[in-house]
Amino acid sequence: MIWSALRRFDARFHQWRDFAVDRRMITGATAIGGVTFAVMVGVMARIHGPTMHPDEFGFLANGQVIIGHEEAKIFTPSFYPAGYGIITGMGALLTGSIGGSYRFALVVNVVLVAVLAWAVMRLAVTGFCASPAAARLAAALVVVAPGTSVSALYSWPETAVRLAFLGLVATVVFAARRLTMAPVVGLCAYVGLLPGLHGRFTLMIPVICAVVAWWGWRRDVPRPVVVVAYVSTVVAYAMTYLLNTWVKSTLYPTSIDQENRLLRRLADYSMWLALIRRIAGQGWYLLATSLGIAGIALGWAVVRVRGRGESRPLRTDPERIALAVTVGCAAVLLFTGGLQLLHGNRADHLIYGRYVETLVPVLWMVGVVALERAPVVARRSWSISLVLVAFIAVCHVLVDMGDRVKGGWVRRTLVFPNAVGVDAAQYLIQPGIITFTLLFCGAGVLAWWLHRARGGVAVVAIVAVLAAGAVVSGERSVLGRQRIITNSGASLERATAGSPDKIGYDNFGDPTGFSNDPVRPGNDRGYYFLRYKMHPIRLDRIDVSSPAAQIPAEYRCVYARIEEPPSHGEWAPVADEPLLGRVLFMRVGETSC
Repeated sequence: MIWSALRRFDARFHQWRDFAVDRRMITGATAIGGVTFAVMVGVMARIHGPTMHPDEFGFLANGQVIIGHEEAKIFTPSFYPAGYGIITGMGALLTGSIGGSYRFALVVNVVLVAVLAWAVMRLAVTGFCASPAAARLAAALVVVAPGTSVSALYSWPETAVRLAFLGLVATVVFAARRLTMAPVVGLCAYVGLLPGLHGRFTLMIPVICAVVAWWGWRRDVPRPVVVVAYVSTVVAYAMTYLLNTWVKSTLYPTSIDQENRLLRRLADYSMWLALIRRIAGQGWYLLATSLGIAGIALGWAVVRVRGRGESRPLRTDPERIALAVTVGCAAVLLFTGGLQLLHGNRADHLIYGRYVETLVPVLWMVGVVALERAPVVARRSWSISLVLVAFIAVCHVLVDMGDRVKGGWVRRTLVFPNAVGVDAAQYLIQPGIITFTLLFCGAGVLAWWLHRARGGVAVVAIVAVLAAGAVVSGERSVLGRQRIITNSGASLERATAGSPDKIGYDNFGDPTGFSNDPVRPGNDRGYYFLRYKMHPIRLDRIDVSSPAAQIPAEYRCVYARIEEPPSHGEWAPVADEPLLGRVLFMRVGETSC
């Protein structure tokens, strides 16, 4: 009886509805995407420097190391992969400065957004049999996604990562169509190179290798080709590993061995519940910030992979094997992201978005294709994903006996660039997982209902809503973070006089330069602001103010707090950085640094 009632409910609410988009809708969505892109270019032109530390500066410093510049060490447990450093290094060579490198990186990111939109259209039509109208809608949707447009305004590889994953799916489609040596070997070599861009791609290598092994086992490709493909994977991965190892040893002396750390966490059974919570939080972010579009894609992908009534086997059907790879990569990305965030203590670690944003262009494109080709399955998956968002939020509150995202926002530990999809919402509601859930689920239900009534108009409406959010994030959040870097630097004229090779910066007795102490933070943003502004002068982290400090004679000037002056030798304050809470001290008797 209950099952029959559910079937009647499903038949009533998940009826077939034609996608029904006309030229005006396509033109409107394209125009919205174009305006959003233009606004982001305008925001980029008004940015003065990196504000997301140490992330942005880490990628800029990688480029300096790659071109042979001697850099001060970055004392953090993190490591920023070297692949994007090729871009920032190229920018440094072309412009001759780290500021020029930063500007070059932003320009490249914006160009990659345009390339990403074109690639989405091409793959939707050639790989997933979408109409040109649906492909243009998907491209507009991807462009206005905050994870695409807003993340491009930081000097980090997030836009390149999204394009790289889209390229991986496209390469799978290409290889599955031909099943010859060149595309199969190229696929394996390509996935082997991706960890050089970011470590989140590492576990995607086994996914691709498993697909190639399946082709070899069923003799869809000759087995010698499989061997050559695996060799190409090893060679490509070894190249990126050596590059990463070199940059890590040169620039990040306190970086933790990420691979072994993740294995140790996986072996600790007491952490598995926390791992599930981190995975669920990322899943919440992926579904909620897409208003359910990502859920449509995953639901349709699962249905297609199961393949009831399909005429071709999964392994040789390019579309279905690409969807299977997408689902597999989504699973390993959620898993590795959960391991990486296991001991995170910030609010954004509970709903972290940077890792799963890798999937957004592919999932949102597939979601639009599903709405056009399988509207009943799509609408059913849409409903389930919105219910799942609410379920995860309720479980979060019950397990933690409260809303930790809200509590973290009150304590200012919610770093919005890491969860950029919820950034604009902070200007509408008080941040918290419950308030975010109500907002995103409410918007998702309205979009679901609009699709039920008007078909493709719902996607155009989502494009408009997300575009407004991206513009707000760019104008208020990205530019709002520029206040300190714009107004700091009062001490630079005195510090750079005489062109010193190096200046010291107090690490407050923390030899690693990294501390979770909010009163005496080791990895404070002031260090990165000053290091960026006075580059190529080295700003070295040294112990300046502790009782045991021994300041080498080569440092004529050091930065410290006025209440914690240098404790070794005779020093006099000569310049102040009030916004950063730092003072430039010079050795008594010296006239310049």
